[in-house]
Amino acid sequence: MKRLLAIVVVAAALVAWTGAGQGQEIKIGLVAMITGPFSFDGLMTVYAARVAVKQINDAGGILGHPIKLIEEDSRGIPAEALNAIKKLVHQDQVHALECCWFSSSTFAAIPEIEKVGVPTVTAISTAASLTRRGYKWLFRASHHSDIEAPGFVEFWVKDLKVKRVAFLARNDDWGRETIKAYKENLLKLGGTVLAEEFAKPGESDYTSYLTKIKATSPEAIDMVEVSRPGAAMVKQIRDLGMKVMLLGSDGQVTDKFIELAEGAAEGMYVLTRWEPAVDNARSRKFVEDWKKMRPGADLPDEYAQAGYDDIYVLAEAIKRAADGSPERLRALMRDLQGFRTAVRDALKKTDYIALSGARIQFDANNQAYPHMYIVQIKGGKRQIVKKFDTRPR
Repeated sequence: MKRLLAIVVVAAALVAWTGAGQGQEIKIGLVAMITGPFSFDGLMTVYAARVAVKQINDAGGILGHPIKLIEEDSRGIPAEALNAIKKLVHQDQVHALECCWFSSSTFAAIPEIEKVGVPTVTAISTAASLTRRGYKWLFRASHHSDIEAPGFVEFWVKDLKVKRVAFLARNDDWGRETIKAYKENLLKLGGTVLAEEFAKPGESDYTSYLTKIKATSPEAIDMVEVSRPGAAMVKQIRDLGMKVMLLGSDGQVTDKFIELAEGAAEGMYVLTRWEPAVDNARSRKFVEDWKKMRPGADLPDEYAQAGYDDIYVLAEAIKRAADGSPERLRALMRDLQGFRTAVRDALKKTDYIALSGARIQFDANNQAYPHMYIVQIKGGKRQIVKKFDTRPR
């Protein structure tokens, strides 16, 4: 009997010891498009977050505590993003959040996040006003429309010699704020805005918008969309016989977009924060681990970079909140709201090197200033053309 009891005790000890750390799980909630027409893009964020979580847990977790990633589907619909956040915050009682992909989804969710008080990082929602409304719990590790526009539009005018531009964008916060910023910068540089058209998210036939644009004879068309609708746009531009330069915000930066465009995107210039071709140790390790977890799948892209870097930004903040002490972290985890507040305060001291090599630090508005890359689609691949800084000039 004593021998059996000893075996049980040893087995229990082994179970407690194995895995990433021995402590209570740290729960991070993630909201993205897991199903629906935009899932190509949302899943890149999810898969990359899983890579980051696996790397951290395999290395022992955060001061001995494993991360548990809880994923919720918004389908890209603001109301569903809010419902997902409510579940994560109240039912799952997550310690932190990665939210919520489309800017309109983040706008829908942020009142609940602010009311409850949950440290939240986003690296995809790029509507400029998100970090200008005094939110205390939202931190943006990405660029936004107002800081991406100067460098990209300057490239159009000075490098491509393009000044007569028409715009076609999705009619949401991201699309409207991006076009506003691009227009302002184009006009400052002596350009002309020939047309601006906004399509409802989920539309697939853009002929009526493009027919109006065609009548203005633009030199270029700039689009704000993600993979599937973005591919439909460029194919319909070519179907209408329009011989214009194609420009894209940071939405059409995926292998899936190029595949769905079926050659229509050849020559297009697109904005992005990161490419697998970026050559540094962390970037190479991420791509290597991505391939191991997703053999034969598309390579990661900007949406994947966001999911990966967001997890690390949160993980480092949690470690800082505990002053690097396992004992301090265990004490913090006894009080969920106290833990959340400590992590929020630690996020303000972020000094993180992203996959791109950019230094992520948050200003007084919780906004970071990563550098950007301009890529061109050539031979069905994205090739880096130029890199520019987004810090205020």
